[in-house]
Amino acid sequence: MKRALFFCFLQVFSLSLFAEREAQCSCDAEQEVQCSCDAEQEVQCSCDAEQEAQCPCDQEPLPNKSFPVIGVEIDGILLVGCEESVESRGVEPFKGLQCKDLVLPGKEYPLYCSLYPFLGKKGLSKEDLLEIKKEIILYYRDNCRPVVTVEIPKQDITDGVLQILVTEGRLGKFCAVCNEWFCDERILSYMCLCPGDVIDADILLNDVAWANRNPFRATDVVFTPGECEGTTDIELRTRDRFPLRAFVGGDNQGTSTLGNTRLFAGFQWGNFFNLDDVFSYQYTTTTHWRRLHAHSLQYYSPLPWRHEFTAFGGYAKVKVPIPGSLQLKGESIQGSGRYTIPFKPLYGPTAHNFTFGFDFKNTNNNLLFLGENLIPTVTSTINLFQLVAAYDHFIMCDRTEWAFFIELFGSPGKWLPDQSNSDYEKLRPHARNRYVYGRVEGRFVYHDIGGYSVALQARGQGSHETLLPSEQYGLGGAETVRGYDERTFLADSAFNFNAELRSRALKVFCGGKRLCNLNDELIFLAFIDYGIGKNWHSSNGDKKSDWLLGIGPGLRYAINPYLSFRFDWGIKLHRTQFDRDWSKFHLGLIAGY
Repeated sequence: MKRALFFCFLQVFSLSLFAEREAQCSCDAEQEVQCSCDAEQEVQCSCDAEQEAQCPCDQEPLPNKSFPVIGVEIDGILLVGCEESVESRGVEPFKGLQCKDLVLPGKEYPLYCSLYPFLGKKGLSKEDLLEIKKEIILYYRDNCRPVVTVEIPKQDITDGVLQILVTEGRLGKFCAVCNEWFCDERILSYMCLCPGDVIDADILLNDVAWANRNPFRATDVVFTPGECEGTTDIELRTRDRFPLRAFVGGDNQGTSTLGNTRLFAGFQWGNFFNLDDVFSYQYTTTTHWRRLHAHSLQYYSPLPWRHEFTAFGGYAKVKVPIPGSLQLKGESIQGSGRYTIPFKPLYGPTAHNFTFGFDFKNTNNNLLFLGENLIPTVTSTINLFQLVAAYDHFIMCDRTEWAFFIELFGSPGKWLPDQSNSDYEKLRPHARNRYVYGRVEGRFVYHDIGGYSVALQARGQGSHETLLPSEQYGLGGAETVRGYDERTFLADSAFNFNAELRSRALKVFCGGKRLCNLNDELIFLAFIDYGIGKNWHSSNGDKKSDWLLGIGPGLRYAINPYLSFRFDWGIKLHRTQFDRDWSKFHLGLIAGY
């Protein structure tokens, strides 16, 4: 939204940056029709260089009856790129629109259509001249040229051709201001325009959007007059904060085997070794802290050629007590890489990316992914290696938001030791090392329905083979079907639908000056969740397929950017094979600084 507002700012700014001067033509029946530069006859849009520059559309409206100031029929308009190319004695007559020493930033036809009503018109008024200049400015603005000066120099128009001088603003210099934690060189390095270049809004906005991908800063652009005539300086005003954030939190999204209450803590380093990369770490355990110790890492790097690389992984060690004073012990390791190609434009209401990468997983147990339809299993070590390809598309309109994601995972068979079908079957019967499965997700949000909003989300997974537990879709829990335990039913193929009705954001702390400055919001919601899943084979006497349905109320509260809290009360409308309760509370709290 900030990028869209910033783009609108550039569009408005393009109409008011430079003063526009216009020389009015005067008619004389006994002499040639020519523009007069006499002080008594000259008509100007801007009368004083010391006055503030105005766009034609910002000036006071003219009377309804505008007397003609050009008595000659204009058949052609010549756009001239430099003052030396203006022919004061006139040019050879032609019809239509032509350019001289000027390259238009876009197609000529749209500009011709906007100027066509003035061609062949006899008796152009001052208002018509202003309208012609306005149309040219709007054309340049629509083609990402926000800084342009349009003038009508003095000339002889006896032959019916009007020459218009068009001067595009050029970059004087960039300067970084207001940044405290990120150096000037780092912010300036994202800018592709060089001094003397024509100011292209598309290039500039893409540069700023790319610089703003770091979560610890936000950069805006302000135009200022340049030191040299015809140039504009650009200030990069950055609001940044200390690039290190620590956080702690907890939720009840664990499993009954390892502990329902999870506790976690970590940090995010937003300028990793002064490279502008982002490094994150998180440690997770449960209230039964001996049962789970999990460490996860993520490293994000924006590459110089405007692509992204992300590496993430983790290590988990689990212990589960079993009858007879025994314990099941297991370890799991994961390492993954993603290479993302963002499609331009990087700003505005749309964004879409293509991603590809790989996953490597090493484990000897299913305890981390244990659902109600699984028996705890510890076996010899197995390896999983799969390739990943994904595409995502996001659209934001005035009142709606659309998002679409698709991922494809595939393993061609045995690539590594301990990756055979027999190894896989030790962890899950009928599991195969050669498989393909895909995941699809669509989201839609509609705002302002009497102050409320509606959010819909549909997700699905489809597989043509029996998968290991780490690749199955887990139905049940705070993220899928509320009212049920986490990963109540694991499925090779599944469909999941969520619908929410959300209230408008309410402010809790509104008394006192200090409390009013808190950026807090409280949202109430009602939801309905549905999920259905199916496995290729049933084992251990569990169901081959099952479905879940839950409804209930909830709330979200946040003090940005320091605290977020979520609460949902899910009520089951369908009981599964292993159900014990008719409802479940889902809680989550994260505090960071």
